[in-house]
Amino acid sequence: MTSKAVAGLAAGAAALFAQSVTFFSEFQRPGPDGTVIAADRQERPREILSPAVARNAYSSFHLVVAAEPGTPFTLHFGHNPENTIRSRLYREIHDAAGLPDRLEKVALPLTSSIPEGRRAEVFWVDLWVDGSLPSQRVRVEAQVWIQERWIIYPLEVRVYPNVVFGTAAAGGPLPPASAPADAFALPALRGTLCGKSEAAAGPAEPTVRTLIQRNARQDAALAAAYNRALDREMVVRRLASEAAIPDVAAWCSEEKPKRPAGSPGPEWYLKIRDRLVRGW
Repeated sequence: MTSKAVAGLAAGAAALFAQSVTFFSEFQRPGPDGTVIAADRQERPREILSPAVARNAYSSFHLVVAAEPGTPFTLHFGHNPENTIRSRLYREIHDAAGLPDRLEKVALPLTSSIPEGRRAEVFWVDLWVDGSLPSQRVRVEAQVWIQERWIIYPLEVRVYPNVVFGTAAAGGPLPPASAPADAFALPALRGTLCGKSEAAAGPAEPTVRTLIQRNARQDAALAAAYNRALDREMVVRRLASEAAIPDVAAWCSEEKPKRPAGSPGPEWYLKIRDRLVRGW
């Protein structure tokens, strides 16, 4: 085999393996190159394989389709059993600094291509779980047809009995998009742990920040249900323990809520959500 043929095969193999489909948690925002932005980066991000979700609520993820610039692809979502979980998709718009925030709703199946000058297309995925859906496991697949082959990323979504009651309304002013992703969830947690309610606001245009905030407000609604059913102080202690907040009073006395000291990165907040979804 000639050196030119070997080089051609190597280039073809490199192009083949450069194509990938990856889910990230909502607290790991990918930049335009498909890698997590510096503000959210942590040493051991959570692998998204079998997320636990509540009913009558959204669960959200970032989806990255990576390939060479200009590569066309078609994106589908499959569900088994069908007609259980509903998928809604937004294209994430990055600003000049590479920060994702603005969202553009797109329909499924989606035919698109990797933007020129980039190596990834990034989407926000909202999975809606109806309140009447029985507790079960639902397989949700991101299915991408690219370069004459399928790439499948399956999730085994575990639907728990807990139901979110109440409307997850928009809150007050949010930190800028340059802040770490958990900063957009902290005000809702502050309301849960400290009893300090946020200033209410009207409906907001969906952005990455407002949808992270919406999901945190769903968590707050679950916590409120526990408060009614159990002793509130016990609920606060358990959540503070999950978050590694040793002194709730001191944490609440801060002018603005902060990430607990020693947390590895923005995904520390998912320990709070896991506890609320799975129950005591």
